[in-house]
Amino acid sequence: MAACDRIVEPGETVHVVQRVCGESLGVAQADPNPEPLQVVYEDACMAGVVKPQGLPMHGDVSDPSFLSGLPHVLQPARVLGALPWPQHVHRLDLPTGGLVLVAKTHAVQVALGALFASRDIKKQYRAVVHGHLEGCGTVMRAVDGKEAITDYQAQAHSHSASFGNFTVVKLHPRTGRTHQLRRHMADLGHPIVNDSTYGRQSLWMQTLPLVHGMCLWAERIQFPHPDLEMVRNGPHMHPCVVPGLDLASGIVTIQSSPPSQFRTCPRLWDFSELTKEEED
Repeated sequence: MAACDRIVEPGETVHVVQRVCGESLGVAQADPNPEPLQVVYEDACMAGVVKPQGLPMHGDVSDPSFLSGLPHVLQPARVLGALPWPQHVHRLDLPTGGLVLVAKTHAVQVALGALFASRDIKKQYRAVVHGHLEGCGTVMRAVDGKEAITDYQAQAHSHSASFGNFTVVKLHPRTGRTHQLRRHMADLGHPIVNDSTYGRQSLWMQTLPLVHGMCLWAERIQFPHPDLEMVRNGPHMHPCVVPGLDLASGIVTIQSSPPSQFRTCPRLWDFSELTKEEED
């Protein structure tokens, strides 16, 4: 019989043991991340968790990463079909922060994947970009030969005598291609602040010492819950379902505010007059 820490060879027998009722995950004694991940939504079978900017999605269980930190902040699924380790169902780039959906059961992992494929999960990002971008519009430009569509809406503007103009933008990707938002904003001539891959070096070299990380944040996700019956009738959680799920409609709306530097950043911009209604 093959051990679980090596590649299975032809002819060997694999025994799969399903984890139920919150059995031990065998995780490290301490969370390897510098700070615990922030959970903004959790129910019996899934969660919405915030990935900090600069934290990788994957890594060894003893190394800092989004995946390695999940068992330390989420309650185990106490149902048949529980995953042996909570799994994120989509990804954010290394420099991007914000909301990530996490499955705690196999059924929800498959269902969320299907919702992403059918484009029934609506995502909203906030970015600070270089230049004075007005109004709203849609970018329809292929990424790596695949269809890619992004809706954008300028929200507020600021001017720095030393560094020029900046704009806060809401971004709604209709597709989910690699670096789609970063590429599309650069294509518009308004690269995201501190994007060292798609931004002009003359720009990000100036702002890098003044701003922590790239100014792109996944701030809102809305979708139909993939297993509403489990939430209504499944095991009771403590604490109970985090606000965000409308039991009547079955729609989940999860939000995470970006870091304060998205609103004000000394020497660069001041968007403090942007109201909460305008942000949402």
